[in-house]
Amino acid sequence: MESKSPVLEKEIVLTDYECDLNRRVTPGSLLRLTQQISTDHCDSWGVTAERYAKTGTAFLMAKVSLRITGDMQIGDCLRLVTRPAAPRRAIFCRYTEFFDQAGRSAASVDARWILVDRDTHRILRHPPEALGFPDMPESVPTHDFAVRRAPSPEPAGTAAATFCRCDVNAHMNNTVYADIVCDTLPLEQMRARPLGALSLAYHRELRLGEQMELSIGVLEDGGYAVAGRRGSDLIFEANAAFRS
Repeated sequence: MESKSPVLEKEIVLTDYECDLNRRVTPGSLLRLTQQISTDHCDSWGVTAERYAKTGTAFLMAKVSLRITGDMQIGDCLRLVTRPAAPRRAIFCRYTEFFDQAGRSAASVDARWILVDRDTHRILRHPPEALGFPDMPESVPTHDFAVRRAPSPEPAGTAAATFCRCDVNAHMNNTVYADIVCDTLPLEQMRARPLGALSLAYHRELRLGEQMELSIGVLEDGGYAVAGRRGSDLIFEANAAFRS
């Protein structure tokens, strides 16, 4: 039965494979949980993969910002709450929050999705009526999306859009970039300190079999800037900061 509620909530229990060697949930896992509840919410409206196919549309991630304020570890029960705002043209803002068992906010995700034509990948000016989106609030909470560039970035290896990193669109899934950023950050800091903030801006797709060159640099406030390029094409940019 379809529901047109502008808010969806669910509870989950963190598993071992969603967490790191310090037993903390990884940023990539938080984004994957966010992606799933977002899909569940659209499905509850009847806006399913079949309806996207019929309208020749697809959602692509443009930007995402993750803020982590609490420790979430293996076995913790979390309550997820997701809510989107009404689209501006075909750009959708969706805000998802994670609450611990005491009801405290432990993390939040501000995601910006764009609706595109599946064949041309051009951004649509308005969502097709046939998609059947319900009424949504005019606004939801947002994060600061500024992604800064480091003054002197250094090479940091490569990353490839391998089979298991790609989704049904045959490009690297947007959540995988969070894993790549975390693996690019200094290992000693990742072992010693929890990440507090991660912002990602997606510029181009990295399609199945393609590879990008990574770079990393230190920002003035001690945070890090990570980027990926395929030749002269900028694929993504990210800022990451550890909690004090």
